[in-house]
Amino acid sequence: MQNPPLYYPLVIREAKLIVFTSDREEEGEMPHRTRPMTSLLVFMGVNLVLVNTISPVYDFVCFLPYWERRREHRQKERENALIKGSEAN
Repeated sequence: MQNPPLYYPLVIREAKLIVFTSDREEEGEMPHRTRPMTSLLVFMGVNLVLVNTISPVYDFVCFLPYWERRREHRQKERENALIKGSEAN
């Protein structure tokens, strides 16, 4: 079984990407263009969507009937525990 070629640090020359391997040099175009304004707009758009959807999600989760039933159930448990504790004394 052959060992994979070792890759050495990348060197950028004149907007070309040069990758040095153990046995040969490969030259190719840069894999992508950087677009800082597009990145910023996408980032801000995603944050805007998340901020606008948090309120309905919060309201939906917090006002589920489950929480009211759970509160009533826990209150009954506490009352029963108090009653049993007072009967034991």
